Amino acid sequence: MTAVVAGHLRDAARWLISGALVLAYIRTGRRNSEIRLLQWKQTGLANARARLLDVRGLIGTAETRDATPPTLEEKMKAWIREKGHDMGDVLWPLRVALTGREESPSPFEVMDVLGKEETIKRLDAAIEKLSNFSI
Repeated sequence: MTAVVAGHLRDAARWLISGALVLAYIRTGRRNSEIRLLQWKQTGLANARARLLDVRGLIGTAETRDATPPTLEEKMKAWIREKGHDMGDVLWPLRVALTGREESPSPFEVMDVLGKEETIKRLDAAIEKLSNFSI
């Protein structure tokens, strides 16, 4: 019974996130001001694009494919440290790409609720926007 309720709650949460946390810069014509939100501090849009491409690749690996939010967070943070990146360089553009907002639940929780397909779709949209923007 608990598993059934949890499944329904997860479905409801996915629906709410998909409807409420839509990427604002993709839906509007204010690309210049909103796309800048993807960069962490003054690291630049090229860096944001590179980190999102890295995350996009990491999400498709076998070790992260079916990971729970805590496990995914642990693996991604270990990968960030291994690569020598600042946590904000990776997690900030990821948060913004997924939610379109500066403040949101953990990007790992958001990815869990959105599911892999929607997460990749939003990452791809952000990467495309950054690719089409004069950096």
